[in-house]
Amino acid sequence: MKHQIVLSIIAFTGTSLLAQDPHFTQFYANPLYMNPATAGNGFVKEAPAGRLTTVYRNQGPGLPNHTKTFSLGWDQQFDKLHGGVGAQFITESTSNGFIRNSGLLVNYAGRFNVGKKTQLSLGLQGGAMKKTLDFDKLIIGESYDKTIDTNLLNPTMKPKSSITYPNINMGTLINGEHYFFGISVFNLTKPNISFYHNPNVVLPRRVAIHGGYSFSLSNNLFIIPQVQYQKQENETEIMLGVNANQNNLIYGLWYRQTFGQYRNFDAFAGTIGYNFKGFRLIYSYDVAISDGRSAIPSSHELSLRYCWKTKQNGPKFCNALN
Repeated sequence: MKHQIVLSIIAFTGTSLLAQDPHFTQFYANPLYMNPATAGNGFVKEAPAGRLTTVYRNQGPGLPNHTKTFSLGWDQQFDKLHGGVGAQFITESTSNGFIRNSGLLVNYAGRFNVGKKTQLSLGLQGGAMKKTLDFDKLIIGESYDKTIDTNLLNPTMKPKSSITYPNINMGTLINGEHYFFGISVFNLTKPNISFYHNPNVVLPRRVAIHGGYSFSLSNNLFIIPQVQYQKQENETEIMLGVNANQNNLIYGLWYRQTFGQYRNFDAFAGTIGYNFKGFRLIYSYDVAISDGRSAIPSSHELSLRYCWKTKQNGPKFCNALN
């Protein structure tokens, strides 16, 4: 019976939990994950800047099936390359650490002027991802032995403990002094993610469309409404909201709506943060309002960005993206 439960869990995670990319409430704070074409568009006081970003998300804290996601990214403009380069590490664990997905991606974004204050960027991102199963951390209930010995399973049914696969993403972005709009496609090759060599278990493509505009209300107050639409197989969601920046204090309100097979009024999120000496720190708290809120009632997310001036010449605008 215990073996059948383990096999059922693996089969489920191979086609459901493992077949979705991580999602962030602060998508705008994770530029390389939002769109590969954003590489190199950081700035400080209208001067090109290198950018270091990190985001940590804890979804459903205190629950046995909670999910933790962490990303770390770097990007910078290089005039000699006519664009920006970047690299990103991302890792996610769920089900008490039983399932872990990690990867390292590098990318390049070519940038072209299409007007005095408008630029078009085309980005390509690629790297390797690794999914692992840690049976020592698998919890299947109080009435079963929590120690799983996979050596007792039928050899023809025994799953691999880890799989590694390449991944390729691409995106395009158009931005001006106060606005941006981008489209990106992830998992272009639909890599196989089966622990049983099943060719039908693949990571579906994810399409993301995002945009925003920066409104200046005074010398020390501007607001940035933004929206992101994402679709990955049967999962569709829209994240929209606004952040205000007043005397370096950041505050905002966001809303997530899911559509398709899992249509829900999903969650509200509040944000609070601060800009100081090239750093930007933002904390957000998600409150679920969907029918499944008892399963994942809340989530915490913390992002930190640091920008520093470089000797490059461009880009020099679009504070909506920064």
